[in-house]
Amino acid sequence: MTAVRAVPFLFPAGDMAERPRTRPVAGVEFSTDGRKLVATTYSENPDRRVKIDGSEGWDAPFTQSDRTGFHVIDVASGSSSWAGVEIGGGAHNPEAFINSRQDFAFTRDGRLVWSGMPTEPGEKFYDFTGREVAPPALERYRDWSVDAGVSPDGQLVAGPFAGQKWKTSSFVLDARTGKQREVRGQQLLAWADGNSLVAWDIGPDGNEFHQRLVLVTIGGEKTIPLSDFRSPEDNTEGRWEPVFAER
Repeated sequence: MTAVRAVPFLFPAGDMAERPRTRPVAGVEFSTDGRKLVATTYSENPDRRVKIDGSEGWDAPFTQSDRTGFHVIDVASGSSSWAGVEIGGGAHNPEAFINSRQDFAFTRDGRLVWSGMPTEPGEKFYDFTGREVAPPALERYRDWSVDAGVSPDGQLVAGPFAGQKWKTSSFVLDARTGKQREVRGQQLLAWADGNSLVAWDIGPDGNEFHQRLVLVTIGGEKTIPLSDFRSPEDNTEGRWEPVFAER
């Protein structure tokens, strides 16, 4: 499910443990069952751009993050709790860091939250008090940079670009063993069911930005087009983005 980007976040009425004005929010996401929200807090705007020495333009502050933690909100009652989370790799991996924006999301069962990171181990998992915990057995192979995540039945995990059997393809992993299978598609975006996914794929011109949505099936050789191609220029005005929701 796609995260909502909004600053500030307006909490529903209820017994509030923290207020948004004291813990500013920059990203929120529902749990799979829709009963909870996790709202990632930052002390500064994580999408700001700064001038970096040696850069020709304005960029996100590299290796710097103002993330402070997360709220967990009960949707029905509006009650919430806040947990602070240390920035970076912590005691176990002090050289690791997170991106300037690195929001939290729920695990598929909604019992933990997790966050990606661009260095090893790739992601970290936390209980609702902010304590780091071991990855759930069926989510240890998930890749934070791949939107599709875990399959609806929890048995498979969408993986990164492969490009071995086909020019554009991606890996799908067994959630228990990590064994890889290759499927068509440049980038896996969402699960359609337990055996097929919606993906970006490129046209015959090979332009990585000239993409269309396709349906790919594990074990299948073909793709089924779901949309027309987007503009071949990444910065084209009005360039559209897909939004997915579970139902």
